[in-house]
Amino acid sequence: MSEPLDKIVLPIEKLAFIKVISNGKRPAEKHGFKDGQTGFDVAGTLASGYNLGFVMEPDFIAIDMDEDAEKGYEGIKVIENLEKELGNLPSTYTQRTPRGGLHKVFLAKGLKHKPTGKITPAVDVKYSGYILFHGSCINGRYYQAVEGVTENGQLIFSALPQQWLDFIETSTAKKKTPSNSHSEYKPVVIEGDFGKMYENCPFVRRCVDYSYCLSEPEWHQFARLMNNFERGEELFIEFSKNHSEFNPEEAKKKFLYARKYPVNCRTISEVSSACKSCNNFIK
Repeated sequence: MSEPLDKIVLPIEKLAFIKVISNGKRPAEKHGFKDGQTGFDVAGTLASGYNLGFVMEPDFIAIDMDEDAEKGYEGIKVIENLEKELGNLPSTYTQRTPRGGLHKVFLAKGLKHKPTGKITPAVDVKYSGYILFHGSCINGRYYQAVEGVTENGQLIFSALPQQWLDFIETSTAKKKTPSNSHSEYKPVVIEGDFGKMYENCPFVRRCVDYSYCLSEPEWHQFARLMNNFERGEELFIEFSKNHSEFNPEEAKKKFLYARKYPVNCRTISEVSSACKSCNNFIK
């Protein structure tokens, strides 16, 4: 790419693609996304029955929002709530996925580190790899471009605002292993009133079971909630230990800061898709 801009318009011929197996997401190329090429025969590849992989690194980054009612994933709502804190995302090339989620693709301008992993279980960040492209098909359902396409078929890509870059790089920082590996984590004994809430509240279960990768908004809501329990501070600190960026002093400050704010099902649902599957939700 030439000198980076806040927004650029590119023909498909300038983008790098790979072949992906029919009705699947696995590369048909020997070296995966590393075999990505520009000037790719997009139409011919799709017509021959292959799916198409749009290569991200080094020029692009995608926010992948999953929608899955069975798992309680509402990735679109997660991003909408984050926009209230971080500012609106700019208009950019966007795809609808077969299950109703979204891929928003941005210029990888301003990245200091390679983001990898999830913001929450419902939201992935794609950089080192690829995403399936418009026209690809999974079980009879297609990826479809819904935004950021000009009348002559060129694609529009915007840069991410600095607040979003900072948030993504912090939220997807590579977890340290093996000391922070979820598989090696020994959960805290849960009993009493908090044990009952763990059994009945999907948000609490998520905070406990996925304490190694919770987003900052979820941690804040969890801290507000834990202030209502006799052993709340002790438990909050213990659960926080599984996160790669755990700092005991910061965790305590976060817990005490959260004490200023009330919490209920509504405030929790603003940052967590787990509430969708809750039969005990109080409006």
